[in-house]
Amino acid sequence: MKRRVYQEKGYKLLPNKLVNEAILEENWDDILRFMATIILRVTPASQLFQRLNSNAQKHPLYKALSEFGQIIETMYILRYIDEVGIRQSAEKELNKMEHINNFSDAVFKENNHVMQQETREMQLISLVSVLALVER
Repeated sequence: MKRRVYQEKGYKLLPNKLVNEAILEENWDDILRFMATIILRVTPASQLFQRLNSNAQKHPLYKALSEFGQIIETMYILRYIDEVGIRQSAEKELNKMEHINNFSDAVFKENNHVMQQETREMQLISLVSVLALVER
């Protein structure tokens, strides 16, 4: 459907572009083969993506995977808007990364090795976040 169809229906979120279904249909077997190769660990995913990226702009599978990725991204954004749990989970991960960055800035950069959090509690949260990630 075109953008104006969604506008006429009164949707608040409107698509910027449409997925090229023809590319997906033409390359669907290759997409499935590519995914199966990754899932079955026949070849490391990093190696497959490295080969694909070497001539990415021209490769039809790259274009098809890009279109497929747009579908996945759109579904995630819509779920993010609708589901509180997903928003909370994303916020929790973002907070973790912020604490890790604050900690690394304090330890490894120009802050005279002083943590910049306002309270001792925030300093401990940063430290615990870093330690939790290191243990993974």
